[in-house]
Amino acid sequence: MKKIWSFFKTIWDTFLKRSSQVVYCDDLPEKTKAHTFYIVGLKNLPWLLAFECPCGCGELIQLNLLRESRPQWSIKLNKSKSITVYPSVWRKVGCKSHFWIQESKIKWV
Repeated sequence: MKKIWSFFKTIWDTFLKRSSQVVYCDDLPEKTKAHTFYIVGLKNLPWLLAFECPCGCGELIQLNLLRESRPQWSIKLNKSKSITVYPSVWRKVGCKSHFWIQESKIKWV
């Protein structure tokens, strides 16, 4: 049932063209907002990407951006400030969501 709700929520968000935003910060805020990607660290040396799980479970996903640590993700920002994340995000606990982030849009696997 949760996956069905997530599917319709994603379609609804896309239909409304709800835009995501990218925010740079020195420290992760205590309270995060939906549809917001937080890049923590320096602009030329970010070390963490954090955002709320797009399935709606409310969990905060934190992805390591440091090359020296594993697992590690990479991000790419384009001129319109949309974000692409490599590789995919696959939660092994909780909701077990698996998705790609391409140009700030969630692509479910």
